[in-house]
Amino acid sequence: MRRIVAESDADILIFNGAIERSWDERIIRRLGKRTCKPNLFMVVVTNGGDPHVAFRMGRAVQNHYEKVTMCVSGVCKSAGTLLLLAGNDLAISEHGELGPLDIQMAQKDELMEYESGLTVITALSAIHENAQDAFDHFLLSLTTRSGGRITTRTASEIAAKLTEALFRPISEQIDPIHMGEVKRSMAIAKEYGRRLNEKSKNLKEDALDSLVSGYPSHSFAIDLEEAKNLFKNVRKCTKDELLLLDDLDDLSLTPGSRGWLRFLSDDILEEDAKNAATDAATA
Repeated sequence: MRRIVAESDADILIFNGAIERSWDERIIRRLGKRTCKPNLFMVVVTNGGDPHVAFRMGRAVQNHYEKVTMCVSGVCKSAGTLLLLAGNDLAISEHGELGPLDIQMAQKDELMEYESGLTVITALSAIHENAQDAFDHFLLSLTTRSGGRITTRTASEIAAKLTEALFRPISEQIDPIHMGEVKRSMAIAKEYGRRLNEKSKNLKEDALDSLVSGYPSHSFAIDLEEAKNLFKNVRKCTKDELLLLDDLDDLSLTPGSRGWLRFLSDDILEEDAKNAATDAATA
């Protein structure tokens, strides 16, 4: 850790936990009180959370540092991926996996249960594709099996009625208000991502669209090789960074039930102060 601080002239910060209200205020207050180095190396371990908080956390570190290196050492999903977009550089360990920029939403009629916005979008897409396949199947069957006795127009009308009868019970379960909420949540994620990337400039062209809607599920694992298709500046963790992550043990791998935010580089200052005090006492 000492070499990272010295060679990169960087503060080292770790956040582990759910991205929820109060963490944005905490990081803003801490950054406002400290004398920041030019650069920041930030380890993020989270299953996600509130995109508004993730944006404010990302904007805070951008406002206080010239260069931000985000480190994915373990799980970093959903709003965590949004926070990563504040970084000019992305370092990923062998254990690291980020996820799509997919905002979790409260499930309808369920307490403390959440669903992926991608789940709703995927379901609607599946209905559309299956309905189209059913219509094509009915139309082809009617025209070929009738031996030409049924015109294409009549076959189309019959196929449309059969398809409607088959899929109406399913489509009637779709809540248009809920669909609007899904679209709005995805738009929020995209707009926050665009704003963070305007300063970090680390996303490749069209990568933001891919992160928002280009993956099939919330849990899709984006590793180092996949991340190279999305980010301009992405690399393996260095030897010194891996040693730091080893010292953090599970804190660098799995999100804990209680949030944890700490400037690890301050431990060096505390250690130096203690050594100085000891030297002065024995002099």
